[in-house]
Amino acid sequence: SLMKLQKRHPNLSVEIVEDDSDHLLKLVAEENLDVAIILTSYLDEKDKRNELIKIKVNYHRLFDDEMVFVAREGHPLLEKGCHSIECALEYPYITHRKTPSPITQRIIQSFGDANNTVYVSGLHNLYKYILHSNAISAFPKKSLSKMFEISERLKVVPIKDFIWKCEVGWIAKESVLGPAEELFVQQLEELCGNLALDK
Repeated sequence: SLMKLQKRHPNLSVEIVEDDSDHLLKLVAEENLDVAIILTSYLDEKDKRNELIKIKVNYHRLFDDEMVFVAREGHPLLEKGCHSIECALEYPYITHRKTPSPITQRIIQSFGDANNTVYVSGLHNLYKYILHSNAISAFPKKSLSKMFEISERLKVVPIKDFIWKCEVGWIAKESVLGPAEELFVQQLEELCGNLALDK
């Protein structure tokens, strides 16, 4: 989709910055980035409102999703067939966020050992750590196909007693976008419209 956009508009310059949502928010707020795609996660509508209130830029929802827990093939959780959040959080929780989100912290403090959280730098290291340990992590459900391309040994841990919702949206500092940003957002919304329909 990005290649299509650049083909149609050869003078358009697009730089991709991959980072966690908190840092992308900061870059947009400081006007170091024009548009960013972010994920906000929540356990209930109150959490959702609180997450969105924190966003002091223009936010536009793209689609809803759900966070799912992921572990390596052969992980004890999958072998034992334990499908509760309490079982899941007996294992180290790994994140690539510099600071776990308040919701992640709350989940870990409620059900597991808050000191049992591991931080690694970057998604690539996160995948490697999961594949070579008993750590688990959480990912948006609609991003799993990309994750499975990296390794088929990464597996979803079905948790039956817990729902962790999330929403993907785009943000911009200004309410009126420039022509380049407008083109980018149109392509993004078209792509995400297809993704939202893809169950």
